[in-house]
Amino acid sequence: HCVSKFSRDGQFIKVVGRQGKQDTEFNAPRGVLVVKGEVYVCDSSNDRVQVYDRNLKFLRSICGPETKGVTDITADPSGQLQIVSNNVSAIRVYDSAKQVPAQSIQHPFLSKPSGICFDPMLKLLYVADSGHNCICLFRLDGSFVAKFGKEGSVDGDFKFPYGVATDSDGYVYVCDYLN
Repeated sequence: HCVSKFSRDGQFIKVVGRQGKQDTEFNAPRGVLVVKGEVYVCDSSNDRVQVYDRNLKFLRSICGPETKGVTDITADPSGQLQIVSNNVSAIRVYDSAKQVPAQSIQHPFLSKPSGICFDPMLKLLYVADSGHNCICLFRLDGSFVAKFGKEGSVDGDFKFPYGVATDSDGYVYVCDYLN
Protein backbone atom coordinates (compact mmCIF):
# COMPACT_ATOMS: atom_id res chain seq x y z
CA HIS A 1 0.00 0.00 0.00
CA CYS A 2 2.80 2.38 -0.94
CA VAL A 3 4.70 3.94 -3.83
CA SER A 4 8.49 3.93 -3.86
CA LYS A 5 10.88 6.12 -5.83
CA PHE A 6 14.25 4.83 -7.06
CA SER A 7 17.14 6.30 -9.02
CA ARG A 8 17.87 5.01 -12.53
CA ASP A 9 20.47 2.66 -11.10
CA GLY A 10 18.03 1.20 -8.56
CA GLN A 11 18.98 3.15 -5.46
CA PHE A 12 16.03 3.66 -3.10
CA ILE A 13 15.12 7.35 -2.65
CA LYS A 14 11.75 7.65 -0.91
CA VAL A 15 8.48 5.91 -0.12
CA VAL A 16 5.04 7.34 0.48
CA GLY A 17 1.92 5.64 1.74
CA ARG A 18 0.46 3.04 4.02
CA GLN A 19 -2.88 1.30 4.04
CA GLY A 20 -5.80 3.65 4.58
CA LYS A 21 -8.26 6.08 3.02
CA GLN A 22 -6.73 9.49 3.78
CA ASP A 23 -4.45 11.54 1.52
CA THR A 24 -1.08 9.76 1.11
CA GLU A 25 -2.71 6.45 2.12
CA PHE A 26 -3.54 3.69 -0.37
CA ASN A 27 -5.66 0.62 -0.67
CA ALA A 28 -4.28 -1.58 -3.46
CA PRO A 29 -2.37 0.93 -5.61
CA ARG A 30 -2.08 -0.25 -9.23
CA GLY A 31 -1.02 1.86 -12.22
CA VAL A 32 1.40 4.77 -12.01
CA LEU A 33 2.14 7.51 -14.55
CA VAL A 34 4.60 10.39 -14.52
CA VAL A 35 3.75 13.29 -16.81
CA LYS A 36 4.86 16.92 -16.74
CA GLY A 37 6.52 16.51 -13.34
CA GLU A 38 3.49 14.99 -11.66
CA VAL A 39 3.12 11.41 -10.45
CA TYR A 40 -0.36 9.89 -10.83
CA VAL A 41 -1.10 6.79 -8.74
CA CYS A 42 -4.21 4.65 -9.27
CA ASP A 43 -5.50 4.03 -5.75
CA SER A 44 -7.70 1.13 -6.81
CA SER A 45 -9.75 0.19 -3.77
CA ASN A 46 -10.15 3.83 -2.72
CA ASP A 47 -11.65 4.64 -6.16
CA ARG A 48 -9.39 7.60 -6.92
CA VAL A 49 -6.13 8.75 -8.47
CA GLN A 50 -3.73 10.50 -6.14
CA VAL A 51 -1.38 13.11 -7.61
CA TYR A 52 2.11 13.88 -6.24
CA ASP A 53 5.01 16.05 -7.29
CA ARG A 54 8.33 14.43 -8.26
CA ASN A 55 9.43 14.45 -4.60
CA LEU A 56 6.28 12.48 -3.69
CA LYS A 57 4.64 15.43 -1.95
CA PHE A 58 0.86 15.04 -2.12
CA LEU A 59 -0.86 17.57 -4.40
CA ARG A 60 -4.45 16.42 -4.87
CA SER A 61 -6.80 13.55 -5.65
CA ILE A 62 -8.74 13.35 -8.86
CA CYS A 63 -11.70 11.27 -9.98
CA GLY A 64 -13.90 9.54 -7.48
CA PRO A 65 -16.68 6.93 -7.35
CA GLU A 66 -17.11 7.03 -11.14
CA THR A 67 -13.68 5.37 -11.42
CA LYS A 68 -14.53 2.51 -9.08
CA GLY A 69 -11.60 0.11 -8.91
CA VAL A 70 -9.29 2.29 -11.03
CA THR A 71 -6.44 0.14 -12.34
CA ASP A 72 -4.37 2.08 -14.87
CA ILE A 73 -3.77 5.50 -16.38
CA THR A 74 -2.11 7.03 -19.44
CA ALA A 75 -1.90 10.47 -21.01
CA ASP A 76 -2.04 11.83 -24.53
CA PRO A 77 0.10 14.72 -25.84
CA SER A 78 -2.64 17.28 -25.10
CA GLY A 79 -2.42 16.43 -21.40
CA GLN A 80 -5.71 14.60 -21.14
CA LEU A 81 -5.62 11.53 -18.92
CA GLN A 82 -7.29 8.26 -19.87
CA ILE A 83 -8.21 6.10 -16.89
CA VAL A 84 -9.53 2.54 -16.82
CA SER A 85 -11.21 0.55 -14.10
CA ASN A 86 -11.98 -3.14 -14.21
CA ASN A 87 -15.25 -2.40 -12.38
CA VAL A 88 -16.49 0.12 -14.96
CA SER A 89 -16.63 -0.87 -18.63
CA ALA A 90 -15.46 2.49 -19.95
CA ILE A 91 -12.42 4.68 -20.43
CA ARG A 92 -12.73 7.82 -18.33
CA VAL A 93 -11.08 10.84 -19.93
CA TYR A 94 -9.94 13.50 -17.49
CA ASP A 95 -8.77 16.99 -18.45
CA SER A 96 -5.75 17.48 -16.21
CA ALA A 97 -5.40 21.19 -17.04
CA LYS A 98 -8.96 21.99 -15.96
CA GLN A 99 -8.97 19.17 -13.36
CA VAL A 100 -12.40 17.96 -14.46
CA PRO A 101 -13.79 14.84 -16.16
CA ALA A 102 -13.95 15.43 -19.93
CA GLN A 103 -15.78 12.39 -21.32
CA SER A 104 -16.43 8.70 -20.96
CA ILE A 105 -15.63 6.26 -23.77
CA GLN A 106 -17.93 3.26 -23.72
CA HIS A 107 -18.02 0.42 -26.20
CA PRO A 108 -19.57 -3.07 -26.24
CA PHE A 109 -16.06 -4.56 -26.53
CA LEU A 110 -15.09 -3.12 -23.15
CA SER A 111 -15.65 -5.44 -20.21
CA LYS A 112 -13.29 -5.11 -17.25
CA PRO A 113 -10.61 -2.94 -18.85
CA SER A 114 -7.54 -3.23 -16.66
CA GLY A 115 -4.61 -1.70 -18.54
CA ILE A 116 -4.19 1.22 -20.91
CA CYS A 117 -1.42 2.95 -22.85
CA PHE A 118 -1.16 5.64 -25.49
CA ASP A 119 0.82 4.89 -28.64
CA PRO A 120 2.25 8.25 -29.78
CA MET A 121 3.29 6.89 -33.17
CA LEU A 122 -0.22 5.75 -34.16
CA LYS A 123 -2.04 8.15 -31.83
CA LEU A 124 -4.13 5.26 -30.50
CA LEU A 125 -5.18 4.02 -27.08
CA TYR A 126 -4.50 0.33 -26.42
CA VAL A 127 -6.75 -1.17 -23.75
CA ALA A 128 -6.19 -4.55 -22.09
CA ASP A 129 -9.72 -5.89 -21.72
CA SER A 130 -9.68 -8.70 -19.17
CA GLY A 131 -13.41 -9.37 -19.52
CA HIS A 132 -13.21 -10.23 -23.22
CA ASN A 133 -9.57 -11.45 -23.15
CA CYS A 134 -8.42 -9.10 -25.90
CA ILE A 135 -6.67 -5.83 -26.63
CA CYS A 136 -8.92 -3.04 -27.98
CA LEU A 137 -7.67 -0.05 -29.95
CA PHE A 138 -9.41 3.33 -29.83
CA ARG A 139 -8.80 6.76 -31.31
CA LEU A 140 -8.61 9.63 -28.86
CA ASP A 141 -12.10 10.74 -29.86
CA GLY A 142 -13.39 7.40 -28.52
CA SER A 143 -14.03 5.70 -31.84
CA PHE A 144 -13.26 1.99 -31.94
CA VAL A 145 -10.50 0.94 -34.37
CA ALA A 146 -9.85 -2.78 -33.89
CA LYS A 147 -9.25 -5.57 -31.41
CA PHE A 148 -6.96 -8.56 -31.31
CA GLY A 149 -6.63 -11.67 -29.20
CA LYS A 150 -9.02 -14.25 -27.86
CA GLU A 151 -9.38 -16.38 -24.76
CA GLY A 152 -7.11 -19.37 -24.65
CA SER A 153 -3.93 -20.91 -23.30
CA VAL A 154 -1.73 -21.17 -26.39
CA ASP A 155 0.85 -18.58 -27.41
CA GLY A 156 -0.92 -15.45 -28.65
CA ASP A 157 -4.10 -16.12 -26.65
CA PHE A 158 -5.06 -14.29 -23.47
CA LYS A 159 -6.55 -15.23 -20.16
CA PHE A 160 -7.13 -12.01 -18.21
CA PRO A 161 -4.76 -9.56 -19.95
CA TYR A 162 -3.90 -6.96 -17.33
CA GLY A 163 -1.27 -4.56 -18.64
CA VAL A 164 -0.36 -3.21 -22.07
CA ALA A 165 2.48 -1.07 -23.43
CA THR A 166 3.92 -0.10 -26.81
CA ASP A 167 7.46 0.77 -27.82
CA SER A 168 8.94 3.15 -30.38
CA ASP A 169 9.31 0.32 -32.92
CA GLY A 170 5.56 -0.37 -32.93
CA TYR A 171 5.58 -3.53 -30.84
CA VAL A 172 2.82 -4.17 -28.29
CA TYR A 173 3.57 -5.86 -24.95
CA VAL A 174 0.81 -7.50 -22.91
CA CYS A 175 0.87 -8.84 -19.34
CA ASP A 176 -1.39 -11.88 -19.28
CA TYR A 177 -2.36 -12.47 -15.68
CA LEU A 178 -3.70 -16.06 -15.82
CA ASN A 179 -1.54 -17.62 -18.55
